Amino acid sequence: MKPATHEHRDEGSGPTVLLVIDMIGQWQFPEAPALVREAAAIAPRIARLASRFRSAALPVVYVNDNHGRWRSDLRSIVQTSLDQADRDPVGHLGAQVTRQLCPTEADFFVLKPSHSAFFATPLHLLLQHLRTQRVVLAGVSADQCVLATAIDAGTHGLQAIIARDCVATPSPHRTRRVLEHFEQVLLLPTPTAQRIKME
Repeated sequence: MKPATHEHRDEGSGPTVLLVIDMIGQWQFPEAPALVREAAAIAPRIARLASRFRSAALPVVYVNDNHGRWRSDLRSIVQTSLDQADRDPVGHLGAQVTRQLCPTEADFFVLKPSHSAFFATPLHLLLQHLRTQRVVLAGVSADQCVLATAIDAGTHGLQAIIARDCVATPSPHRTRRVLEHFEQVLLLPTPTAQRIKME
C-alpha cells in the first residue's frame, strides 16, 4: 500500500478527526521493546477504527516524531520502518505495526519534533481547514505524547476523546493509570473504539 502526499486534497472534511500518534517508527529507544509489544497489541484495533473513519469520509491524520531528522517525509518514515523487519525482534514487531497501519492515499501526515502533536507543527491549521470540532486520539505513548496532545487539543478549543483500547504505554499498569488521569483529572471521555460515533 503506497503512502501519499496530500498537497491538493480538500475532500473528507468534517467535525471529527482521528489522530494516530507515533505508531510508525524505528522503535530505537530504551523503552522500545516493551512499548512496541503494547503497540502491536492495539494496532489491529486502530486499523479497524481508521477504516471506519475512512468509510464515513472522516479524516485520518498520522502524527509521528521526526526524531531530529528534519529531511524526513511520510514515504521515508514508512519505508524505514518496514526495512527494519529483519533487524531484531523489536524491528520485526515495529514493521508489523507499520504494515497494519500504513497510511492510505486518503490520509494526512504530520511530523512533530516533540511530545504534543500541536507543538511546532501545522496540525492546528490542518484541523481548522477540516473544520474540526473533535479529535479522537489513538497511539503511543498514552502517558506522554497522547497526553500532551490531549491537553493541547483543549487549549485549541477542540474536544478530545481517548479511544481507550487504542492507546498504550510500556506497561498495562501505566496505561490504566493514565486512563484514570484522562477521566478523573482532564474529564475526557474514554470510550472503546467500537463505541465512538462516526459524526
